[in-house]
Amino acid sequence: MRLTIDPIHIHHSRQDIIDEHGQATGQQIEVVTLDVNVPNHPDLPTYGIAIDLPLTKDKVKSAMEALACRITRQLADDEIVRDQISSFGLLDYQAKLL
Repeated sequence: MRLTIDPIHIHHSRQDIIDEHGQATGQQIEVVTLDVNVPNHPDLPTYGIAIDLPLTKDKVKSAMEALACRITRQLADDEIVRDQISSFGLLDYQAKLL
C-alpha cells in the first residue's frame, strides 16, 4: 500500500505527559506528527501519526507499516458494511416527508 506524507504536514511539538488520573505530570515529551494520505484510495481520510523523538528511520517505517495494517482492516470493514447497506436496498432511498 502506497502512503504519502506532504512535507508541509510534518510538525514537531511538545506534549504534556498525562498520568493515570488524567493529570499533567509537569513533564513533556517531544513528538513528530505526520499527516499521511493513501493516493490509491482518495475516498479515505488523511491519517495522523505521532512518533516520539528521537526520530529514526525504523520508527517512521514501523509507524507507517502499522498504519497500513489499520487501513487494510478499515477497507475490509468498509466493504462489509457497504454490502450490507446495499443488500438492504438503501443506497438510493426516497424518504417520506412527515
